[in-house]
Amino acid sequence: MEIVRVRLAEQSDGTNRSHAVLLLASLIMPALPYMLAFAAGAMFYVVVEELIPEASSGQHSNLSTIGFAIGFVLILDVVMG
Repeated sequence: MEIVRVRLAEQSDGTNRSHAVLLLASLIMPALPYMLAFAAGAMFYVVVEELIPEASSGQHSNLSTIGFAIGFVLILDVVMG
């Protein structure tokens, strides 16, 4: 991380753009795992609801989504054990 900071600071042409980018990156880094987890969950929902036609057909489409999520978690538990 220090190498990136030094190189960005060296490339600066007198403006504080590189410092602003580094400040913004240092503020976002702690929240990045949560943002990525949210994006993965949103993608998971879209895949189940929109790309698997049988899951969204019928009255209980949310039940099939929840069942798919529980099955996925169980598979992860078995594999990651």
